[in-house]
Amino acid sequence: IGSFEDHVATAADDDLGGRDAAEQKTACWACEGWQRIEIEWPYEGTAPKAVWAFTSLDGFKSALRLHHDEDFRRFVGARMVPPRYRLLVVFQVDSDIRKLPDAEIQALQEPAEVELRLCKELPSISPDPNKVLRE
Repeated sequence: IGSFEDHVATAADDDLGGRDAAEQKTACWACEGWQRIEIEWPYEGTAPKAVWAFTSLDGFKSALRLHHDEDFRRFVGARMVPPRYRLLVVFQVDSDIRKLPDAEIQALQEPAEVELRLCKELPSISPDPNKVLRE
């Protein structure tokens, strides 16, 4: 039988989030098995000025700025994703919202709104209202 000194209570002990203590999760991405997923926007010909990725991980709210790879043939970035999570991605390519050409389309339960981004390379945008991604 242990004494009180054998256990130091933590905030995690107090709030298990409705889970059994045996399945308590940590705040550690590596411990939880999150994986680094590379996100890419390939292109041919003239490179876009800027590319961002919006993901389902946060409801398409924040944008991940993608950068040229070493060969300047694609824009790349990465996100940490929970195990077995199906990551959905839409891209802002200059002023347009796009999906990868070969990407599978999945209907969302609720429409997602994204806020287009600006940067030094893309100081203004003029989205084409006929190119709104509705798929």
